[in-house]
Amino acid sequence: MSRHLIKTFDPLPFPIERGEGAYVYDDQGNQYLDLYGGHAVSLMGHNPKAIVEAITAQANKLFFYSNAADTSIRDQAADALAEIVHPTLGNFFFCNSGAEANENALKLAIRLTGRAKLAAYSGSFHGRSLLCTSVSDNPKTNDELGEWTGGRVTFLEPNDEAGLELLSEEFAAVILEPIQSMAGMTQFTHEYLCKLRELCSRFGIVLIFDEVQTGFGRTGQNFVSGFSGVEPDMMTSAKGIASGYPVGLLAVHDSLVSRVKMGDLGSTYGGGPVAMAAVKATAEMLKDGRMVERVRQLGSEFESLIQVNGVEEVRGQGCLIGLKTVLPAKQLRDKLLEHRIITGTSKDPYVLRLLPPIVLEDEHIAAFRVALGACLL
Repeated sequence: MSRHLIKTFDPLPFPIERGEGAYVYDDQGNQYLDLYGGHAVSLMGHNPKAIVEAITAQANKLFFYSNAADTSIRDQAADALAEIVHPTLGNFFFCNSGAEANENALKLAIRLTGRAKLAAYSGSFHGRSLLCTSVSDNPKTNDELGEWTGGRVTFLEPNDEAGLELLSEEFAAVILEPIQSMAGMTQFTHEYLCKLRELCSRFGIVLIFDEVQTGFGRTGQNFVSGFSGVEPDMMTSAKGIASGYPVGLLAVHDSLVSRVKMGDLGSTYGGGPVAMAAVKATAEMLKDGRMVERVRQLGSEFESLIQVNGVEEVRGQGCLIGLKTVLPAKQLRDKLLEHRIITGTSKDPYVLRLLPPIVLEDEHIAAFRVALGACLL
């Protein structure tokens, strides 16, 4: 690692130099099965042909222009996205990351309601910008930022209906991840989300679903928003939206979009031509539903890992999976690296996270099953 780089993560013990499909390769040419996807980003696998071709073609045509001008590729990307999101959420603002999408969603909710209070959840993670940090469950960081983040955010407990009594007309927004990945795959129940939706409507609170990780087919449905039977007022997404190219998305419900004024949202790089080519190509790959159906099949395969000795619980859905095991997750992750399989950890010290490309084959899960069993002996 260059001495000029500020260290932000504890990296893998080897550099990754190239990738193809579900595999990445280090600087010595060693092959690793990637079940982490670079924090759930490499949705369609590494170097997916359709995405690379779309990016290359657009770069050769128009590499960049800001949203000071309309571009046909931005229009095409929006139209392609509208084919896979819930019909009531087909109003889009493009930015560059999940944190930027969440920051804009929260800021917009505050503007639209004229209120200052926010509600979030224990176990949440929404990004590292200031508003996103304030609604993320990280007491140490929030204490350090003190005056800037404290006092205006109420943290609720996932699926605790009694706790919803804390909500009132003083709140601008409630933000949640339908499946809390960093927390160890804590999943909100349908019944709870229905009750929350009812209360937000009653009090005029903007309900925001952070689908940065759950979106774009990863859970076995296009999105949780709308397709689960619960419609938020806003949805954010990123990660797999462009199969590895940095893009963030804010989708606003039909009932709110007329209240968004010129100047409320903006991003110099948001909606750039090359990024939009990647978004369009990704959305088109999901459009016919076959890949999402495949994710459901993969989810069933992951659920069957409960049969492996030492696996106590399988959490999550589709290709957003947490394995609670008898070994600490960091120890298990390191053991799996010896088998050349990349996985991740979570805030739960015993939950291993799997965020793989959705192009996995049965043989990949079979290889993982064997390695997992060996590591848990």
